[in-house]
Amino acid sequence: MRPMNADYRSVKCHVVAGVALLAGCLVLPTQAQPSAAELDPVPHYRKGIQLLKQSRFKEAMAEQKKALELNPSYYEAKYQVALIHQVSGQLDKAARAYGELLEVKPDYAQAHINLGTVRRMQSDLAGAEAAYRKAIDINYYLLAAHYNLANVLVEQNKLEDALKEYRACLKLDPTNAMVHNNLGVIYQKRGFLEEAAEEFERAANLEPANKTFQENLERLRHGAQISSPARY
Repeated sequence: MRPMNADYRSVKCHVVAGVALLAGCLVLPTQAQPSAAELDPVPHYRKGIQLLKQSRFKEAMAEQKKALELNPSYYEAKYQVALIHQVSGQLDKAARAYGELLEVKPDYAQAHINLGTVRRMQSDLAGAEAAYRKAIDINYYLLAAHYNLANVLVEQNKLEDALKEYRACLKLDPTNAMVHNNLGVIYQKRGFLEEAAEEFERAANLEPANKTFQENLERLRHGAQISSPARY
């Protein structure tokens, strides 16, 4: 039975294999599916890294965000976003980005190291110390974590703890001239002048072209105090 007031005269139907086909019906065009290459976040990630090396921060950020649009859980791209904020001087954004990354990837030791550096640049020495110690907890053999932690401890006048960290650095890299120099500074501050002289000599012998190490040794011999450790 036909529905009331329905007018079937304007609709022509063809029946094929039991399926009614309406003549003149609009058919949506088939949309092309994106290729596997278009869905791959890695090219954007890699391009972003290259742009960052060229200090093209805005473009680098755009590429990493494209990578994250394709794969929101791509933690390497999240790390790059935080790093771009850091090297471009946007420290608050960098700290937030590292924090968000570490919520989903808490064992990312390098992110903890970088967060420590950001905290130190923000004059948050306690926060920097905590971040470096977390990195060491994850991987004890990270020289950068021990070295940066030692420098932060010196800034907090925790000289005994700083000595332990510089010694840990030398176990990992006995020929690191900067560590020998900084260890010499700590020895001098604590009045261990012979030990300080030995460390300055080692630093100068390892890197003869670095005048700072020889100058530190000469100052020690003339009774002058060296205010703080040298840094890379």
